[in-house]
Amino acid sequence: MKPIYLYHLTQNGQIRYVGVTTYITQRKSEHKKNRPPHTFEIIDTFTDKEEAGIAEQYHIVGYNTFKSGWNKSIGGE
Repeated sequence: MKPIYLYHLTQNGQIRYVGVTTYITQRKSEHKKNRPPHTFEIIDTFTDKEEAGIAEQYHIVGYNTFKSGWNKSIGGE
């Protein structure tokens, strides 16, 4: 099973996006093309999809990236 990565995109010291992916290189490239300049940081690694989704939701709420960031959903999909 591929690892599932939980990551943050940070801009000017503020976390602007929280995401999960198994395709880290592809996802980094997509964000680089579609987002303003930012830092990409892997926060955690999971093997369970549900656990990764719960962690993503927790981070999105905790850093308020749905209302005040770049997340377009509350996560966990």
